Amino acid sequence: MPIRPDQLDRVLASDARLWVVAGEEPLVIEESVDRVRGALRERGFATREQMQADGRFDWDALHAACASPSLFAEQRILELRVDGLDAKAATALQEAFDNAGSDTAILVIAGAIDGRARKTKWYTALEAAAQLVYAWPVRDDEMPSWIEARLRQRGVRAQRESVAAIAACAEGHLLAAAQIVDQLCALHGADAEPLDAEAVWALGADMARFDPFSLMDRVFAGDAAGALRAARALRRAGTELPAITGGLAFVLRQWHGAQRAFARSGDTRAAAQSARVFGPRARHLERALQRTRPGHVQALLRWLSEIDTAAKQGAATAAWDDLLTWTSVASGAVSPGFLPKAIWKN
Repeated sequence: MPIRPDQLDRVLASDARLWVVAGEEPLVIEESVDRVRGALRERGFATREQMQADGRFDWDALHAACASPSLFAEQRILELRVDGLDAKAATALQEAFDNAGSDTAILVIAGAIDGRARKTKWYTALEAAAQLVYAWPVRDDEMPSWIEARLRQRGVRAQRESVAAIAACAEGHLLAAAQIVDQLCALHGADAEPLDAEAVWALGADMARFDPFSLMDRVFAGDAAGALRAARALRRAGTELPAITGGLAFVLRQWHGAQRAFARSGDTRAAAQSARVFGPRARHLERALQRTRPGHVQALLRWLSEIDTAAKQGAATAAWDDLLTWTSVASGAVSPGFLPKAIWKN
């Protein structure tokens, strides 16, 4: 069985050098990755080398990186973000790890792995070879417990009504709930009286409206004005761009999977369900499926990856400008012809 994020403490002290963190909750995935990185650093893996594996990734590059010594003769983490785990990727990962020296740890970051894949031989072999952490979706009925645990971690006491208010403001979005909790902690501190619902509502529900997932709701719905308003609000709030692109990429992969299913079946509802998108977002996605095709969504994902890379390399201003254009194209207000030609699949 994969390790749940709340079970990480019992395995972080292990001597494992191959880690896979995957799942369906981007926030939990990234926080789990941070904890794994921290544990590896404590064991002496002081440097990081990052790689991005899309559908055209040359796995020989990973083999070469594992076989070559660290540039600074230090223990290192080879960090690999993959668009999707499959038999080819799993086999390549294990072969690369087998050829890596004891000075190299491999940390793989992935999205969702569907139920059929989890029953395959390659998945079983990967689970046996690696410490595999999986972030299952937090259901609506689990959200209050998740919020309470997060408040406790920060030393903040809260009344039951205030927890329910946070959940209501977040509208099912984990990242929005986390942002509200962080704001409340900053405003009230650990030594304050237990938070009441009035304090939550005073903070305002606007925070829940402007996160990567609500931005994508507007993109799905073809609401370009609303999507641009959400993106600009995130920019004004000083949100780090990589914190946005991670959530956008997760939802884009759902969109791409649904688009492929729709191309086969012609059934928008079944396609949304196959991508594990439900509720109001599913209705928005169904509209998006009717105006796009898989190649378009795949190109949007590649462009988003380029925006993310630019932001991480210090070109945040240009990356934000590109994201606003990306938002207009993704929501259908601007022709897909504005997509950079280099990212269209050959």
